[in-house]
Amino acid sequence: VPGESIFIEENSSNTLENVLYSKSFLLDREIFSSLKSIILVSSIWHMARVLLFMQKKFSSRINYICLPEISSFSIENWDSDPVISRRI
Repeated sequence: VPGESIFIEENSSNTLENVLYSKSFLLDREIFSSLKSIILVSSIWHMARVLLFMQKKFSSRINYICLPEISSFSIENWDSDPVISRRI
């Protein structure tokens, strides 16, 4: 996935806000109407909730690709994880 195609929403305080802010971001940039698929990345225990909100608030024509994160790495420590840093 090209870097310019990755969007990380960091202003929300809950899942619903995250979905609504993400949709607003895509609408503001006139990207929403051309979306065919979205890759969702979240913790494994949170993925079902994220997918449910996306399906309710986004279009049914969008294909959702769910990639639950099972590692403990984050944006702050990814380079210290030997498996993750080799992938990147």
